[in-house]
Amino acid sequence: DYASSTQGGEIVLSQTSTSYHEEKVQAEGSGFKHWLSSWFQSPATREKINKSLHNRSQNVISPSKQPGSCWAFSGPSAFVTIDLSAEIVPNKFSLEHIMTPDLSNAPKDFRVSGWDSAAGRFVTLGEYEYSLRKNDVGDQVAGIKSFVCSQPECLNSYSRMRIDFVSNHGNEEHTCVYRFRAHGSPKGQQ
Repeated sequence: DYASSTQGGEIVLSQTSTSYHEEKVQAEGSGFKHWLSSWFQSPATREKINKSLHNRSQNVISPSKQPGSCWAFSGPSAFVTIDLSAEIVPNKFSLEHIMTPDLSNAPKDFRVSGWDSAAGRFVTLGEYEYSLRKNDVGDQVAGIKSFVCSQPECLNSYSRMRIDFVSNHGNEEHTCVYRFRAHGSPKGQQ
């Protein structure tokens, strides 16, 4: 997994949508009550709060998968950009959502793109659907799902990827993405 933060993958915050909790704090943070409460926090505490809110997108490439340790964003669509730990020729991607009582916030349709440095733009590597399946008793089941990279562009190597989440499974308020993985061969070793 070349996107994993434990392997050196990093979120490009300047090219990533705002997290749900960060938007909520920004919207609620304009009044006197917010100003007064922030006045009594130490600079270190304010920095820690801001960093934890801003790095929620980091959860998409982190191995810890506890309920709520997802990247949550407002509505059904957003994007995240990841600098991979190495330049790779991709062969598949994995997306994960854990089992929760309400799976309506799981991502559904998404697109993976790779940064083509020669062209100076992202090129589409594939468009996919993260579908929920039913178990033997008819309940929806989530988990890790893998998607093959089969576009002609998948024969090229990339060190940066962008994942555009287009829809979710019906939650109008927010979407949660627990993990994205990029698999492939390091450039020159395929």
